Amino acid sequence: MLPTVEQAIDRVLERCRPVPARSTPLIDALGLILAEPIVADIDLPPFDKALMDGYAVRSVDLSGSTERRFQISEEITAGRVPTRPIHEGEAARIMTGAPRPEGADAGAMVALVKSPYRGAPSRIIDTTATTIHELREIVTAWVKGAATGEQMVLSIVSFGYKYGIPVGLDLMLDVRFIPNPFFVPELRPLTGLDRQVHDYVMSQPDSIHFIEEVGRLLEMLIPLYRREGKSYLTIGLGCTGGRHRSPVLARALRERLSASGFDAEVRDHDIAR
Repeated sequence: MLPTVEQAIDRVLERCRPVPARSTPLIDALGLILAEPIVADIDLPPFDKALMDGYAVRSVDLSGSTERRFQISEEITAGRVPTRPIHEGEAARIMTGAPRPEGADAGAMVALVKSPYRGAPSRIIDTTATTIHELREIVTAWVKGAATGEQMVLSIVSFGYKYGIPVGLDLMLDVRFIPNPFFVPELRPLTGLDRQVHDYVMSQPDSIHFIEEVGRLLEMLIPLYRREGKSYLTIGLGCTGGRHRSPVLARALRERLSASGFDAEVRDHDIAR
């Protein structure tokens, strides 16, 4: 009869012998366990700091109410010092790591706070999984659309499923049914930006059929989305690693849409991994 987990743990502990404590240089201490806690004799940093972006407030002002309005007294970024204490009904906008102002003993996460400015933007961009280069392309495409009077900005994003699905996709299509150039030795080190990979992918009959059918679907959908006032549409094409098939097909789809009068931007989310 197998022992229970508790019985097994007890048997292991019965056979364990304590190791005597010894002094060891820090450089040789990797893998060892402290015999007693180490306590710093100085505070670092020498002030109470904010652990997240949000608002520094008095906890007493939050009690007994599910919703409360505050007067913003100042904004404290990391590296700045508060210039005044927090009084009743006040809050200081504070960044992660910034010193907490005198009088504040609580913090409200920025994501949980209603702000009068939250409803003003025409678009909010989630940058959780966005690189600085992708953010530049997103903003450029959006501004270009606004400047030219385009009713909707179209973006096609290639990505690899092994790295997760990018944030912000409106439509997502799996292109892993196309033979993978990764398994062709001479194509493996290349990407979908190379002519050899492009020719290999687009020589597959299923690739041509896919682009044509998806193009026809989008020809129908895009005017309908525009009619409903949608300002942007992001289409994701995913393969295994995001380096070969999806970058090629993203550009082929862009050309197909361009032939129908729809301009689209292409972003490669994982091609450099």
